[in-house]
Amino acid sequence: MNKGIERPGRVAAKPAATPPAPTAAALVLADEAVLLSDLRSLVQSARQRLASVANATYTHLCWQVGRRLLRENLHAGRAAYGKQILATVSQQLTAEFGAGFNYTALTRMARFAEWMTDEQILATLSTQLSWSHFIELLPLKDPLARDFYAEMCRIERWDVRTLRQKIGGLLFERTALSKKPQDVIAAEIDRLRDGQMSPDIVFRDPYLLDLLGLKGAYSERDLESAILREIEGVLLELGSGFAFVARQKQTERPQDRTRSQLGGWPWWPEGTAWPTTPGGAPLYPLAQINLEDVPPKLGLPRRGLVQFFIEDSRSYGLDYTGQTEGQNGWRVVFWQDGPTGPAAAAPNLPEPAEHPLAAPLRPRALAFLPDTEYVSVSDYRFELLPAPTVGELARHAGVTEGAVLWALDEALAGEGHKVGGYPLFRQDDPRSPDDARTFLLLQLDSHDGLMWGDAGTAQFFVAPDALQRGDVSDVRYIWQSA
Repeated sequence: MNKGIERPGRVAAKPAATPPAPTAAALVLADEAVLLSDLRSLVQSARQRLASVANATYTHLCWQVGRRLLRENLHAGRAAYGKQILATVSQQLTAEFGAGFNYTALTRMARFAEWMTDEQILATLSTQLSWSHFIELLPLKDPLARDFYAEMCRIERWDVRTLRQKIGGLLFERTALSKKPQDVIAAEIDRLRDGQMSPDIVFRDPYLLDLLGLKGAYSERDLESAILREIEGVLLELGSGFAFVARQKQTERPQDRTRSQLGGWPWWPEGTAWPTTPGGAPLYPLAQINLEDVPPKLGLPRRGLVQFFIEDSRSYGLDYTGQTEGQNGWRVVFWQDGPTGPAAAAPNLPEPAEHPLAAPLRPRALAFLPDTEYVSVSDYRFELLPAPTVGELARHAGVTEGAVLWALDEALAGEGHKVGGYPLFRQDDPRSPDDARTFLLLQLDSHDGLMWGDAGTAQFFVAPDALQRGDVSDVRYIWQSA
């Protein structure tokens, strides 16, 4: 109870002593923090709705433009005349509206309208698929394959990268459905639009390949490994692009609060204030790494306790702009001497409403397995390697470029929970080459009870010598949805 604060409509007795001003200021800050969190949620929600509407509107515009162009018989007997008209109008539209309406873009829109003849199906797909999704589908020569990938993309909410992987991995060709007559395939795709998935779509034929020294039936993982064996010799000759990594594996419930764990209350020294936001809201534990559990090859100190905390919010501690600097809604704490002295009792906090970990107050023990990995394809440094082109790798391995892209995306994705190694960015790599924080202190992926937004991934980066200096003040925290 706040004594000495007068309430409207009441006459309060004068207190013996007035509470200090900082107490009232703290209450105001707490209220402001709640208000700001609510307003951020409203802005984020509105942005998502606007983005969805804008995407559907733009996709529908591309379809309408393509349909109008088709009426000029661009692909029929007047093809030569149509191309001339297309060249003329594309120049005018580009000058007025930008490169999104150049000759190539208009040709693509015409092909889109030629494929997508049902406006109702378009309206349904465009709520989930962006124009970038449709661009990936247009090169497919088989219209039934295009329909299949479009519907699977809608149902399973694939991002563009995942769609590209599925096409490169010949998902449609490997379903039992693809072996059926065309009228049966069309009927099954109609059922798919109604939400019914048959066993012919779910079950896939094994690979029957004599390429790469594979004989008999092999799985995706076998094919990926075979392609990589062929490519590995080329990559090894480069002499760069490798890193040691400690992959995390959940094990039994930890025996005490001083070991490595996901979630749960970590070791916290008695008499030390619990980490909070600038507004006073408590931060919640995400992970704890006892460096004694980490393989020594990573070059980390052999002793110490690294702890990660995040805010109870939809953004998991990042502000609505995605700002990754400044430990306001999140915190990294490093106890350089490890857990010493008595531990404080676990704070009496409610279960957080927004946290990437299911049941975040229940601890899961972590074990670390030593490994070595190539630079991931989403790391900006991948583009800097003096690597051969995809075409050269494909010729070297004796496979298609699509198979190489699929294998690289699968094997060099950088996915998983780990310390060290290379990150998996679900979108673009936001770092710059002059950022000294290159060591991956922690990556947590969306599996094993973790879910970052829409199947995203989170990373914490530090300078390579930061822990040796006992300094975690300049950590960069990033998480991206798929």
